[in-house]
Formats: sequence, C-alpha cells, structure tokens
Amino acid sequence: MLSTIFFLILLALVGMAGIPLMLGVVPPNPYYGWPTRSSSSKPDLWKQVNMVLGRAVVVACALAAVAIMAYNGTWLRSGFAQLFVVIVALGIAAGVTFCYARKVGG
Repeated sequence: MLSTIFFLILLALVGMAGIPLMLGVVPPNPYYGWPTRSSSSKPDLWKQVNMVLGRAVVVACALAAVAIMAYNGTWLRSGFAQLFVVIVALGIAAGVTFCYARKVGG
C-alpha cells in the first residue's frame, strides 16, 4: 500500500515536471529538458523536441498511474512490479522522444 502511494506521488511529480515542457515555456538550457546536438544553434528545434517530451511524459505518467491503481490488487501488488511499470512507461516516453529528435535532425 505504501509503495502504491509513493509511486503515485512520484508519477504526479514527474508528470507536473513535464507540463512546462509540453507547453513550450522552458527556454533551451543544459539542465531541464531533452538535450539535442544542435540546441545552441536551433532553439526552435530544442523547443519542438521538448514539447514532444513533455507530452510523452505526461501521457506515460497518466497511463502508469491508471495501471497501478487499476491492477493494485492483482499482479501489481508488489512494489517491484509497480516500479517496473513506472520504468517501462518513462522508458517508452524517452524512446519516443529519442526517435522524434533523430527524425527532425536533433
């Protein structure tokens, strides 16, 4: 039960961290967002890739939270299974962003 609450709070925080990226209000910087090779010369590309990252993170966090809540009494009762769901969801979001960045030339 405690692990479920911990992971739901973690997903909420990570999802909230993705909202500014999704809205495009974060300027190019080396600390927050997805780094691209040409971000210093193309700030529009950095913004475009990070808007995709924000959307992917918010969707991944929402889907992982729904999965953890819906299947909490079944196979997702274990804390390790819940951790696995969180890692897979955020990994898929990172993979989507990586593929998109390669596609647009970042």
